[in-house]
Amino acid sequence: MSQIRKLILSIDGGGVRGLVAVRVLQALESRLRQRGVNRPLHTIFDLICGTSAGGIVAAGLTAPHPDGTRDKAAATLDDLRAFFEDDGPEIFCATMSARLRRFLVSGNGLFDEIYDARHLEKRLQSRLGWVSLHSALTGVLVTAYDLESRMPVLMTNGRHAIGRESDDYLFWQAARATSAAPAFFEPALVDNLTTRTHQSLVDGGLFANDPALIAYVEALQWGWRPEEILVVSIGTGTAADQPISHTSATAWGAVGWLNPANGSPLLSILLDGQARTVSQQAEWLLNRDGETHFVRINGSLPKDAERIDDARPGMIRRLNEAADRFIRDNAVSLDFVAETISDTRLLAA
Repeated sequence: MSQIRKLILSIDGGGVRGLVAVRVLQALESRLRQRGVNRPLHTIFDLICGTSAGGIVAAGLTAPHPDGTRDKAAATLDDLRAFFEDDGPEIFCATMSARLRRFLVSGNGLFDEIYDARHLEKRLQSRLGWVSLHSALTGVLVTAYDLESRMPVLMTNGRHAIGRESDDYLFWQAARATSAAPAFFEPALVDNLTTRTHQSLVDGGLFANDPALIAYVEALQWGWRPEEILVVSIGTGTAADQPISHTSATAWGAVGWLNPANGSPLLSILLDGQARTVSQQAEWLLNRDGETHFVRINGSLPKDAERIDDARPGMIRRLNEAADRFIRDNAVSLDFVAETISDTRLLAA
């Protein structure tokens, strides 16, 4: 591992389950402090990548603070934890009046998005301000999908080895776009600051809920060497203990597979299946010949905690309990990452 010089942090999507990823990062931060590395994550990781909730975390950790303080990120991990715990209930509003309106006006979410995106947009604007990705404090990559061009969009600040610079976007709009989960929020209309056009974007989790390999390939395009890269991939939990019965699936029909009242099972399967596949592929591709260049930190969610939009106090408590278990079960991996980072960054200091 002495060759490691470039560190990538990749954070999965998962709606309110992003709280679990933030808690894991807090545990990593604590371990780094114990080893004498008392620095914000944007000074530790050379590229921070995220999808959906993970994209919001990535934006918060890499955007310059709106108050203009030099080298200060827009959000600390404590800020991001509060975003999921305290702001989540309003973003994923579940009041009786909202439920009644949803049922009467939108067929319980079948004919309109469930949630008003203005609550999310207000908080993103307040936290991230009006700065763009090209002003990021370190490398950043946020995923989304363009509805009109039918193409994945990788919003980043990197310059490729061939000299081409990426298109630029406002941080808050990139965070809004990457978390625009179909059926939950309407698509985000964002400004491409480079082409001076608008793009209609939705959740990057549709193709990259775990963006670890996308981040890795992007880094190679920036000219990084494979042997110098360590990818740290943080998940938001899997639904391993929550099987979908054959009886339920055969009774859903086309509408049932998409119905948010059922937990949007089609979307859930897409997110979970892609994340599992990528982690397995990255493990096989990057950890060869006794060398570790990929570390995955994840775990199983408690029963009925798979939904990405359940921000009720009881579920927040259960997600925190799940995070405690993830941290405990992945203690060896967290120690390994902290030790590698401390060696790499102290040598580079």
